[in-house]
Amino acid sequence: MKYRHLIWDFDGTLFNTYPRICRAYMKALADAGIVEEEDVLLRSIKKTLEYTNEWVGAKYGLTQEQLWEGYHRHSEEEGYDTMLPYPGMTDFLRDAHDAGCAHYVYTHRGESTIKALEHFGLTSLFTDCITNLYGFAHKPCPDALNFLIARHGLDKKDCVMIGDREIDVMAGVNAGIASIAMDPDGLCPPGLPAPYVHSYEDLRKLIF
Repeated sequence: MKYRHLIWDFDGTLFNTYPRICRAYMKALADAGIVEEEDVLLRSIKKTLEYTNEWVGAKYGLTQEQLWEGYHRHSEEEGYDTMLPYPGMTDFLRDAHDAGCAHYVYTHRGESTIKALEHFGLTSLFTDCITNLYGFAHKPCPDALNFLIARHGLDKKDCVMIGDREIDVMAGVNAGIASIAMDPDGLCPPGLPAPYVHSYEDLRKLIF
C-alpha cells in the first residue's frame, strides 16, 4: 500500500452531495426572489460556500448572515438518500480497510457527516472524523490535520489527504503530508501539487 492513513474530505470526494447543496442554495436565493443558473452556482460552490456567498452577496446586496441563514434552512431538507456515494467508493473503503489502511474524515460539514456514514453503514470503517464541531480554522489551514495526526500518533509519510477542491489539497500540503486531487466531476482546478484521479478505480491503482 502506498499510504497507511487515508484522510478524506466528505462532499465531492466520498459522496456526490454538490447537486443537493446547489439545490439548497438555489432555494435560499429563491426565498429572496433571486434566480441564478445552476451550473454557475455549482462551479462556485465547488470552490467554497464562503466564496459563493461573497460574490452573490456583492451582486445582490445580501449580507453573509442572510445567505448563511437561507442556505442552512434548506440544506438538510432532502435527508440522506440524496447523499450519493460515488461509484466504487464503498468497495474501495472496505478493501483498503481490509488491507490494513485506516480511514479518517476531515470536513467542514457538521453532525450530518456522522449520520450519513451511519446511514450508509460505513461508520466502522473510519477511525476518526473531524467536523466543523471541533472549531478549527477552515482548510487550507492545516490545524485540523495536525491535530488528527498528533492525536493518533501518525507518521506523516504514511498519510495522504484526499479531496476534490484546491483547499483540500493545500491543507495536506500545508500539513506536510501527501495529497490527492479527487476529480470525479472534472471541476477540480488544474495545476495543483498533487496527482489527479477521476474515479475510485483510478484511486485504487494509485493507492494499491
